[in-house]
Amino acid sequence: MAKKILIVDDEPDFITPIIGILEIFEINRNDIIYCAQIDEAFRALEKEDKNIGCMSLDMLIADPLGILKGAGEINGLKALKQLSHLYPWLPIACFTILREQEGGIREAVEENKATFISKTDSDSVERLIEFFKKYYV
Repeated sequence: MAKKILIVDDEPDFITPIIGILEIFEINRNDIIYCAQIDEAFRALEKEDKNIGCMSLDMLIADPLGILKGAGEINGLKALKQLSHLYPWLPIACFTILREQEGGIREAVEENKATFISKTDSDSVERLIEFFKKYYV
């Protein structure tokens, strides 16, 4: 059974085409979990745990329930740290509009052994697809 892909991003207009591309590469739609808020992502991980092979995480993700207390504007940084602590085996791509040098992102990515992909890079979608394909086994 293939591992699932978890996509955490509050911009569905940006993510929907990526899901379509994944389907072209024969990644089953049922193996893609999309969450628009960080609390949904934590619930999905609690439920699926070892069935998830990798995830992408937006650094400016919505946190309406306030589960990332004191995280400030860049909620994804605190989420990345928590996710890396709770699920150290899980490959995470930080897929964000922010630049790597903003707000301590580079340090957090390196410290948590994540992959950084900027949405503003011309090859960002291709790099994210390759990241997903690498772990969809």
